[in-house]
Amino acid sequence: MEDRTWQQVQKAELSVRKAELLISRKEITKAIESLKKAIEIVDNWEEEFEYGKYGDFMIPLVSAHYLLGEVFLMQGEYAIAREHLLFIKNNYDEIEEHWDDLFNDEVQKSNFLLSLIDKYAD
Repeated sequence: MEDRTWQQVQKAELSVRKAELLISRKEITKAIESLKKAIEIVDNWEEEFEYGKYGDFMIPLVSAHYLLGEVFLMQGEYAIAREHLLFIKNNYDEIEEHWDDLFNDEVQKSNFLLSLIDKYAD
C-alpha cells in the first residue's frame, strides 16, 4: 500500500477511535462529527482502491457506519440508523471476501439492530 493511502486509512481509523472515546464521555454530537469525518475521508478519496470496493478503507468504514447506526438508534433516529447499518449489510459479500471474520461482531450486531428497527420503529 502506498504511503499516502496508508496515511488516509490511519486518519480515518483515528477519527473512529476518537469517536469511541467521545461516546464513552457521552459527547455524542462530537462523536457523530468524528465518525462522519472518517466516512468523508473515504468519500473524498480520488484514487482507485487496491482491491474491492473500498480496499483497506473498509476497516474504518464498517466501524464508523456501525457506531453511527448504534448512536442514531439510541437517539431514536431510526431511518438514519437503518441507513448506516444497511451499509454493512449491503457490503457483506466484500467484507466476507476480503476481511473474513474480522467484522463478525459488527455484522451480527448490525443485523440484529436492523431487525429491531424493522420490528419496532415503523
